[in-house]
Amino acid sequence: MTTQTSLWKDEQTLDEQYADWKAQNPHIIRQFFAEFNRLGVHWVKTGKRFGGKMVAEHLRYSGHFTSNGSEYKIQNSFVSYIGWDWQRLNPNLAPAMRTKGEKK
Repeated sequence: MTTQTSLWKDEQTLDEQYADWKAQNPHIIRQFFAEFNRLGVHWVKTGKRFGGKMVAEHLRYSGHFTSNGSEYKIQNSFVSYIGWDWQRLNPNLAPAMRTKGEKK
């Protein structure tokens, strides 16, 4: 059995880990935001909704980008944070995105 070593200090919270990752990966944030914008404009008009996880899976398999500081392309635990960031910047499109909760 192999064990995965942590990429962050053990005392860092998930919020702090995301902030570090986000600073190292603005190219991924831009890709997410571009896809969120594309979907948001379309789905607000049609009344449909989309989820951050759906976008993450699409980008994982079509985008072929890598995350700086991590062997993983996009960590699942950061998808909600990216979505919350986008919603704060795009309140007019935010209703089109399904979220499990809101980060205050």
